[in-house]
Amino acid sequence: MYVYRKSIEHFHSYREGHVQLAGSNHCLDAGAAPADGTTMKIWECFDNLPAQDWFYTDDQRFALTNQGFCLDLTNGNATNGNLVQVWGCTDFNANQIWSVSNGTSSSA
Repeated sequence: MYVYRKSIEHFHSYREGHVQLAGSNHCLDAGAAPADGTTMKIWECFDNLPAQDWFYTDDQRFALTNQGFCLDLTNGNATNGNLVQVWGCTDFNANQIWSVSNGTSSSA
C-alpha cells in the first residue's frame, strides 16, 4: 500500500501499525511526548512503540493509537518542504485527510 497527501509526491508503504518509508526500515515517528504541533520524523521502526503505532481511520485519517492525535499537514500547506505534524484529531479537518492506494508511485 502507498500513502500520499493530495499532490505531495513522497510515498510511504503502510504495514500494520506503522507508516513505513518504502524500501527501508524507517517509520513515521511522533516522538516520546506527542502534542499539538509536534513535528514528525523518520526513525528506525520498532514494534510496540506508541510513537509509531498508527491506524487508518474510516474517515481517511492516520491516528496514533489511543492518543487522540492525527497526522496533520501544517497550516494546510501542500507545497514541497512543508512539515507534517500531529494535531488533535478533528472531524472534517482537511489537513488530516490522507489517501491510500495499492498502486505504485513515480517521482515528479
